[in-house]
Amino acid sequence: MKCIHEIAPELLEGKRVIVRADFNVPISKSGSVDEPARIDGAMKTVTYLRNSGARVILISHIGRDPQETLRPVFEYLKKTTDVAFVDSWDEGRISEAVNMLQNGQVVLLENLRAKKEEEENDPKFVEFLASLADTYVNDAFSVSHRAHASVVGIPEHLKSYCGCQFKSEFENISRVFNPGHPFVVLMGGAKFETKIPVIESLLDKADSIFVGGALANDILKANGYEVGQSKVNDMDKEYAKKIFTHEKVILVEDVRVQSFLLPQNKNISDVTPKDKIIDGGAKTANVLAQKIKEAKLIVWNGPFGTFEQGNSFLSSKVIEAVAKSDAYSIVGGGDTVAEVKKLGREKEFDFISLSGGAMLEFIADGTLPGIEALKC
Repeated sequence: MKCIHEIAPELLEGKRVIVRADFNVPISKSGSVDEPARIDGAMKTVTYLRNSGARVILISHIGRDPQETLRPVFEYLKKTTDVAFVDSWDEGRISEAVNMLQNGQVVLLENLRAKKEEEENDPKFVEFLASLADTYVNDAFSVSHRAHASVVGIPEHLKSYCGCQFKSEFENISRVFNPGHPFVVLMGGAKFETKIPVIESLLDKADSIFVGGALANDILKANGYEVGQSKVNDMDKEYAKKIFTHEKVILVEDVRVQSFLLPQNKNISDVTPKDKIIDGGAKTANVLAQKIKEAKLIVWNGPFGTFEQGNSFLSSKVIEAVAKSDAYSIVGGGDTVAEVKKLGREKEFDFISLSGGAMLEFIADGTLPGIEALKC
C-alpha cells in the first residue's frame, strides 16, 4: 500500500486523479460547515496533487439522506482552492467538467449517497467513476470499513494509493497491534455492538481496559447491581459476567447520579431504583488517573457520562490525566474528540483520529475492506 506522496510530482502532472475523501461534516442551520476537521485533513493530499499539476476529482458522501448536498463543503473549499462543483450525477455534465480541468485544478462531485449504486458497489457505476481518472487515491480511512463502489470498486480498475490522512490513521492506530506497555484502553459511549468486538480483540494485548458509560451500566446490571433509571442496552448476560470478572477489565467504583441540585456521588452498591447514573465518580477518576500516569500507550474511544446533557466530569478528568501523561495517546470517536476540543486540549493528545467507526473495526479485525482494496 503506497501513499500518493511517494509518487514524484512529474509523474502526476496532467494526470486525472480521483480522490475518495470524507467530507461528511456537520452543517450549521445557516448552511455552512460547522466542523471542518475532516475537510482540512484531506487538504494535504489535495495540495500535493495540485502542486504536482494533477487534475483532481473529489468524491465524498455527506449525511444519510441522499438529498443532502456537498455545496456547503464546496463553499468552504473555494475559499482556499481553485475548485468547481457539479451539483448532480448527470454523467454528461460530470464528464464535461472533468474534461475541462486544467493542471492543478479541482472539481468536487455531488453527494455519493445520491446514487444507490454507491452502496451496492454496482459494476457499471464503478466503471463510470474509474473512467473519469487515471489514478485513484483513498484518503477516507473513516469510510474504509464499507465495501462501497468508491472504496473497493475503483481500485480494481486504476492504479491506487492511499492519501496522507489515510496513511496517518493507518500508522497511528496500528500501534495497538504492537503496543508499548502498560497499554491502557478506555471505552465509553453507548454503542455496545461496536465496542464489544474491540474489547474482545484487545483483552490479550492491553494491560487495562476501562469500560464506562452505558456499556458499564449493562455490565453492572447483568451482575446484580442496581442501575435504576440509567440507560442500558440488551447485552448478553453471560458475556457481561465474563467481562465483569476479567482481570484486565476496570469498571466504575462509584458513579454520579442525577439530583435536583448538584449530582450526587454514590458507590455502585448504593444506587437505588429511583437513581439515574449520569457519569462516573471521583474514586473512579482517581483510579484511572493512576493507570494513565503509568501507561506507555493510551487508546480512548467514547465519552463516559451523558455528555449531551452536560455531564462530563469523568471525561474531563481523563482528558486532564492524559494531557499530563508521557504516554502516546490516541483518541477517536466524534463525541470524544468534541469533549477534548471543548477543553482546548487537542494539542496535548498525540493523535486525534477522524475515522469514527472505522477505527473500531480496524482494531477489532486488523484490516478493512478499503485497506485490502489498496493491496490489489
